[in-house]
Amino acid sequence: MVDDGFGGSDSASTTLTLNNESPTATFSNSGPVDEGSTAIVTFADQFDPSTADTTAGFLYSYDFDNDGTFEVTDSSEAVMTVPASYLVDGPGSRTVSGRIQDKDGGHTEYPTTIQIDNVAPQVTPNSPTVIL
Repeated sequence: MVDDGFGGSDSASTTLTLNNESPTATFSNSGPVDEGSTAIVTFADQFDPSTADTTAGFLYSYDFDNDGTFEVTDSSEAVMTVPASYLVDGPGSRTVSGRIQDKDGGHTEYPTTIQIDNVAPQVTPNSPTVIL
């Protein structure tokens, strides 16, 4: 309400629309790793301009084989172990996708590429067979 000081007044209203800003973070890995080993992927430096979203915390999802289907969804864990079964056939690499999501559904996806080192096979000789 506005009052001009001489008995005249008026009022008006307006509608504000707030758009949800998606959270951001850095997404990294513990590589390089030996083939057949596990790796760790980590979200760090999480940020959301909304204090309410930041206070509520974030949810994290992980797509270990980068096929568009998340193997882990809506976890509260910002650090996750990539199972060894996804890290085979070195030398090579594996792209893992991670998603950070706020309480309102705003989300951002990130890839990280884990380098996989080849490991030489190990042979353990059997006991000698003696034929008499």
